[in-house]
Amino acid sequence: MTVPRVAVGPLLWCWLFGAAVLTSLGPSVVSASVQRLGDATFEHETQATTGGTTGSWLVTFGAEGCARCAKLRKELQSVSEDLREIYTIPAHVDQADSAGLWKRFGLKEVPVTYFFSKGGMYRFDGKEEGRELLKFATEALDGAMEARREKILPEPNFLSELIDLVLGSIVSLVKGLNVLAMSAGKQTHALVNTLFGGERTEL
Repeated sequence: MTVPRVAVGPLLWCWLFGAAVLTSLGPSVVSASVQRLGDATFEHETQATTGGTTGSWLVTFGAEGCARCAKLRKELQSVSEDLREIYTIPAHVDQADSAGLWKRFGLKEVPVTYFFSKGGMYRFDGKEEGRELLKFATEALDGAMEARREKILPEPNFLSELIDLVLGSIVSLVKGLNVLAMSAGKQTHALVNTLFGGERTEL
């Protein structure tokens, strides 16, 4: 008796091949690791302001050459799979390509870590260890940190950038006028001393 051959479509073959490749690569590749964000990608990826559908994000902000920043990224990497299991995406931002984000969030130091979820942000101030980062994200998701919730500032648009530019120009102009006024005052004082200064001889 001849067993009939079953035709397998090309889409099924592609699916089977893709599954085999992903399985052979292991879970670390499938789940990905710590994602890098910057000015050009932050809002699109996180949808932080709108609290969109991309899930929650645990983001460290750092700078090249910062030893603590590098250590914190490694700690974040160590719990990346655990974070993804609670639907939180781990990411890091480097100051070199993120001047806009530094200004937007008023960052003055590194490293700084924020948890972004549902239009709110929470600043991490615990020990810079993987288990502490995971605990922080879990508690934020459970609603245990609502008292620390901050409103996320919107992404700068053309109008806000134009206003900042005008205000910056005004500040620079005022500073320049003050310098000129001080210089003119000194020159006037010197001229008065020259004209009316010196010893007087009484008659």
